[in-house]
Amino acid sequence: MQNTNQIHNDRMTTEEAAAYLQFKKSTLDVWRHLRKGPKYLKTGFRVYYRKVDLDNWLASCVVCPGNGR
Repeated sequence: MQNTNQIHNDRMTTEEAAAYLQFKKSTLDVWRHLRKGPKYLKTGFRVYYRKVDLDNWLASCVVCPGNGR
């Protein structure tokens, strides 16, 4: 289990997460509204992303061409 400092150090704002993923902030905003995209944390009105969740989401987007045809 992670300690509290690790969790706080590992979280990113929507702007930081968008930059990390190389998307626009508005893309993450729309995805949250549509309930898609990477996992996120919500505390009150604040939204945060954890790097581990962003990395896991990116890994789930890998496409292997030629499989299943």
